[in-house]
Order: sequence, then C-alpha cells, then structure tokens
Amino acid sequence: MQGTLAIIDALEANGVDLVAWFLAWARVLPSVMIVPALGAAVLPPPARVVLGLSLAVILTPAMTGAAGATVEPTSGAELLLVFVAELLRGLPAALSVSALLWAAMMAGGLSDDVRGAQSNSGVLRDAPTHTATLFGLFVSFVFLRSGGASSLLHLLGSAVNDQSVMLRATADLVQSVNVALALAAPILAAVIAWEVAGALITRAASPAHTQAMLAPLRALVTLGVLAVCLDSMLALMARLVVRGVG
Repeated sequence: MQGTLAIIDALEANGVDLVAWFLAWARVLPSVMIVPALGAAVLPPPARVVLGLSLAVILTPAMTGAAGATVEPTSGAELLLVFVAELLRGLPAALSVSALLWAAMMAGGLSDDVRGAQSNSGVLRDAPTHTATLFGLFVSFVFLRSGGASSLLHLLGSAVNDQSVMLRATADLVQSVNVALALAAPILAAVIAWEVAGALITRAASPAHTQAMLAPLRALVTLGVLAVCLDSMLALMARLVVRGVG
C-alpha cells in the first residue's frame, strides 16, 4: 500500500493528472473489452486492463483539453458517476470499430454453418467457427496494420462533443449486416443451387436413397466455393477496413 501511494505521489509530483488518466481509462475500457482486435480470448483480462491503461496515457491530454474536458469530480460518488459517464461515451466508438470485425466473423461463421461445422478454435471469443476465426484474425491484422488503433483513439478523443459518433456507430452496425451478407453471398448462392440440384437428383433417382451421398458432397461444394472466392473476400474485407480507418 505504501509503495502504491509512493508511486501516486511521484506521478502527481511530475505533473501527471491521475483523475484525467483514470477517466481516460474508463473511456478506453469498452474498446479494450469489446473490439476483437484488442481483446482476443488469448489475452487475459488483467492484460486488457494494462493495455487500457497504456492507451489511456495517450488519451489523457484529450481529457484535460478544451475539446475533451469533463466535469472535475469533487467526491468519490461524483467520481464514480463521471467514470460511468466516460464508459458510456466510449461505448459507441467501440461498437463502431467492432462492426466490421463482427461482420467478417459472421460471414465466416455462416460459411461453416451451411456445411455443418460448429467447432470453435477459442482464439476469438466472438468467432463461433474456424473460418470465422480466420476472417476475424485477418481483419484484426489489417485493422492494426493500417493504423486502426490511432484512428480509434482519435475517435475516442472526440467522443464528448461530436454528436455524430452515436449515429456513426448505429450506421456501422447496420452496414455490418449488409457486409456479412455480401461476403457470404457466393456461398449462399452455391448452397441454394446445390439444394435445388440435390432435390432434382433425389427425385430422378427415386426410390433410391441418395441423401447419404449428397450430404458430404454439400460440404465439399461449400469448401470449393470458399476456396475459389477466398482471395476476393479477403481483398474486400481489407479495402473496407482501410477505408473505415481512413
């Protein structure tokens, strides 16, 4: 306890505003806990807390500046209220950034669902299948590689006075559904065509039972379409991420 107090005294003596840092951490915390690129399942919660504190150091000047100034708390109860308010201010930015990553994982999960694959790799907590994990990791890599963390901090720094942040988050969440359907469209089209073809084959082969043969072929057709379209799907995801970051 005395060591902690000594660290706090040393930081305050060097001009570090601990209250602003604490509130900046509150604003960053939703992103660290929600954004898949920052909070993978392989990263334990204590590590995410430390990551949030590190990002909060960069955001602290925005909390004390004119654009990001918040109410200066005068008591513990008021500090708690301001902390909750900062959490809510940071939530729309986290949802906005996460939308495209969720869309990619939804498309990957859908491609596995139609072929009956349900295994979870456990790398990304929001990725239900292996293909969803692949897409999520790829989009996370492109997001971080193209400066997504800097863009996120800039968005968080303007979260107080910029009323369009909430509207942007809503629009991004709605658009993510369209993106997921666009990514999965070739696979869905192939599955529909295969179901029609399978029904025709079953009818022509009646009374022979063909379901035992057609079911494995459906998975092979889905994997074949995914292999053919994979490059185009990854390129589309990369373009959307770079455009969103920019």
